[in-house]
Amino acid sequence: MASDGSPTLNLAPPSQVELTNSVNERRSGISLTDEMRKFYAFHAEQMKGKIDAHAAEVHQRQDKMRLINDIIAEINNLTNESNGLDISQNTDLLEKLQIAKDLGVKIKENQTSFNAVERDRLIENLHLAGDSWDKENRHQTQKMEIVVKELDRLMMILKDVDRKEEQAKRPMLAGIRGGG
Repeated sequence: MASDGSPTLNLAPPSQVELTNSVNERRSGISLTDEMRKFYAFHAEQMKGKIDAHAAEVHQRQDKMRLINDIIAEINNLTNESNGLDISQNTDLLEKLQIAKDLGVKIKENQTSFNAVERDRLIENLHLAGDSWDKENRHQTQKMEIVVKELDRLMMILKDVDRKEEQAKRPMLAGIRGGG
């Protein structure tokens, strides 16, 4: 079981030797259906890994966007009546701006006092970074949706394998019951 409680499948990709061995084993009792289940389950686990990776990237960017929004809100609260800004005494905001700068937001180094135009440019740069991350998230979400649809199709195939196996067994079991 995974840490989130969901079942996990730990199947390694089949090698040529394993495939050859599985053909020989199949003759001795392992069904083709079981091999198909293993194959599809392995690919389903790979797809789930891709989905989880995409989701983690989206979540990280959402955290960055929350930081940017917090910074903008604090700047708005600290802006004076002439639209100027002095953050020299606000260490919390200075730390957040340094983090934003480290994340790639264009911010002037060591500037703590902003006139109206500089403040507006700072806000605009913060918005540009947030918009960029939002676009990346939308693109990543589209990729994730594609993989989810592929996983759904794979699960339908896996379900169909089971259904077909049951359909094949019914006449045989009926024959055994009737002949016994």
